[in-house]
Amino acid sequence: MSAEEHDAPESEDLQSETAFQRLLQDAMAEEPKPRLDLLRGVQHRIRERSRGRFYADRWSLKRVSPVLTYLVTALLMLAILGISYFLLRPMLEAQGKHTASPIGSSAPTHK
Repeated sequence: MSAEEHDAPESEDLQSETAFQRLLQDAMAEEPKPRLDLLRGVQHRIRERSRGRFYADRWSLKRVSPVLTYLVTALLMLAILGISYFLLRPMLEAQGKHTASPIGSSAPTHK
């Protein structure tokens, strides 16, 4: 094997690598195209044409999720569950003391 034959694959690899680097640099050099935000424009038009009947609340037009609304709702649900538990707990304890057997069955007898 001669030295020229051994260098040929390396030079092809080098050429393809530099071509790839150029392609990558060209791709990175382009600025990304701005995305069209059709949703906001459509909601705005619907609100204007409906004279505020639709999308009048403005929070539905925001891009940020209403974290405060979720937090308040979760805390309210926890409060309702806690109050329900403390109101129903005495009833469950009273029911446990006076257990009744199902209708038509008798208590098991052990000999």
